Amino acid sequence: MNPPKPSPSPPSPIRPPTVCDAYYSCPQGTTCCCLFDYGNYCFGWGCCPMESATCCDDHYNCCPQEYPVCDLAAGTCRLSKESPLGVKLLKRRPATIPNSAIPCFFVFLIRTFLASCNSEDCMNWCLICCWVFEV
Repeated sequence: MNPPKPSPSPPSPIRPPTVCDAYYSCPQGTTCCCLFDYGNYCFGWGCCPMESATCCDDHYNCCPQEYPVCDLAAGTCRLSKESPLGVKLLKRRPATIPNSAIPCFFVFLIRTFLASCNSEDCMNWCLICCWVFEV
């Protein structure tokens, strides 16, 4: 006689996303990194594809927890500032924001800034906003 079939294993629990702030979230297992901040407020978030990552100062790249030092000039993440060991920088992805959370006036402001940008700082800010909000 054959033994009874084992019962199926229960489904894996749904893991919640990583919450960046009241509007933005990243997939579970990622790290929220601010893309554009002013004072103590972040205007847009990106997701580093690893948990407990280090967000680099360029607001574009990040490093895994095991290699926490961003070496932007070399394009690597290092064990320490003096360490020759490193891995390639990771690129951030846009965080998720529900369309209903983007006020129409904010989209208008972004488009207005794009039309009137005449400095590199302004253009960088506008490009980040367009990337985040897909304007």
